[in-house]
Amino acid sequence: MSNRTTEIQTTNSIYFWKIIFTYMIVLFHYPPAMGFLYNRGYRPGWYIAVEFFFIVSGYLLYDNLSRYRTRYDTSCAYTIHRLQYIWPRYLFAFIIVFSVKGIINKYTIRECIGTLVDAMPEIFLLQGIGLNREWNYVNPTLWYLSILLIGGYIIYWFLLHKERTFVTLLAPVLVMIGYSYLYRYVGSLDAVTKTEGFYENQALIRGFCDMCMGIFAVKLRYWLEKHVKNIVVLKLCGSVLMLLVILGSLISGASTNDFSFVMLLVPAIAIGFIPYEKNKISDVIEKIAGYTLDIYLIHEVFRVYLMWMIFPEVSYEHANIKETIVYILLVTATAIVMDLLVRRLETVKKDK
Repeated sequence: MSNRTTEIQTTNSIYFWKIIFTYMIVLFHYPPAMGFLYNRGYRPGWYIAVEFFFIVSGYLLYDNLSRYRTRYDTSCAYTIHRLQYIWPRYLFAFIIVFSVKGIINKYTIRECIGTLVDAMPEIFLLQGIGLNREWNYVNPTLWYLSILLIGGYIIYWFLLHKERTFVTLLAPVLVMIGYSYLYRYVGSLDAVTKTEGFYENQALIRGFCDMCMGIFAVKLRYWLEKHVKNIVVLKLCGSVLMLLVILGSLISGASTNDFSFVMLLVPAIAIGFIPYEKNKISDVIEKIAGYTLDIYLIHEVFRVYLMWMIFPEVSYEHANIKETIVYILLVTATAIVMDLLVRRLETVKKDK
């Protein structure tokens, strides 16, 4: 008789919330969907979903570094590892958006070359370094990924070389300074337009502070696991906090309430990462969550170009739910196809 025990496979609820917050961004970026809500008296500030992903990214960065410290011994090695997954999909989406934009606007060869030269920072994910220009790139909503990599590079270095000082002193102080600046000069976390150099790059300040909050979420998660024994009640509390952020940001619009929502997201994400035993439903959720990056990458081509060709009568003032549902389905289907194609190309490259 074998003495081996079957290892229990675990998952966490963050996969589910990744799906929800991804579609919040997709809807927030689609004017008719926002018009549908505005016409009914709501003032959605669903850009707060970006905070969710920044905090989750900071959480994963610190948690993985704590458990696998020797895996990437420099910030460069860590950033290259992230790029190996992100950049092929990022470039694929860029090509699609650029092609559709060029066809619709009837670009000449000269205009194509000029646009590509102008987009060089975007192609290499450097649009977030502070070039003193707005996000008027080919796929402008992808500023988030540039900030994610730049902020992650800086934070990883500090955690690798000065972990105790950074976690206990520098990160809390920098977060207070960064959020105070945004609170005073922007009045919300919808801070992406001003990019004057490194010192006044509001998007980078926002992303950096959010990712540091992810570090605090790691500490909180392990404290909760140690001191709270009823995981069911804990998970319920986490879900309530997530719903408060979603519903609160639906009605509050761009306001100083955003900073309160961040304070709710940190414990909610900490709880969300607490594992539980896998089941058939969780397998499906994980599978769908695997497409969220692709959904985010490709939604620009639909929200700006293709939906207006499919439904030329739709407008911000006269939006309806039918076009919004079609928009979501088309973005999702295209993201799945894009993911399959990228994976296929990566397989072919490995076989060679």
